[in-house]
Amino acid sequence: MCTARLHQCPFCIDTHAELTRIAGHGEIDPDDPGSARPQLRAVRRFLEPTSLTPDRSNAAEATADLADVPEHALQDALRVNLVWNIVNRLANAFGFTLREGQLHSGTRALHCFGYRFPSFLLSDGPAAGHGDAVADLRRSVLEAPATTDPALRAAAMAGEPLPEPWQSYARTVRAASYRITEADMDRLIDDGCSEDQIFEVTVAAAVGAALHGFDTGRNALARMTAG
Repeated sequence: MCTARLHQCPFCIDTHAELTRIAGHGEIDPDDPGSARPQLRAVRRFLEPTSLTPDRSNAAEATADLADVPEHALQDALRVNLVWNIVNRLANAFGFTLREGQLHSGTRALHCFGYRFPSFLLSDGPAAGHGDAVADLRRSVLEAPATTDPALRAAAMAGEPLPEPWQSYARTVRAASYRITEADMDRLIDDGCSEDQIFEVTVAAAVGAALHGFDTGRNALARMTAG
């Protein structure tokens, strides 16, 4: 829920605020994230800089209050945050909206069956063999069959310069996805980009930004445990 608020994503804010009400059993007030227990507040403070402005010094500073949080919980939190740093950007870019009744039925289904790594982000080809969803995610974006050139997806994923009309669009997906409008999509179509190409570049930019934050946070935890 807090990640959705950072990305200013109405779809995910509404969905996960409702899920917090259901799953929190009164422990957390969605309108007051500070009502969470201290360990969760510390985790949230650690995740925030990795979500939007991943920087080694910022992430290292944010580990100062994590002494009472088990390492396995921190690793889990990073993976959860990775997923939502992707999905929030995609929800903003593609204009996800809640259908009538979906807030009630969808959140209760999530609570019942639990979250899963979004399968649409992973390729349908043979498994990479390492059993790591994050590694599979990298492979899917970079190596899976697609309509765009692998070099274009790799550049979008890494935040490197792209030819227009992709450069300004991919930069917005990474840094401020809430600013993307239907007019932006129309301009890409008018410039000759197909819907498949738009999807692939959007996913590459969103995944790349999220993985940068994930890697930054993971490295900060490694330095914390080593030092």
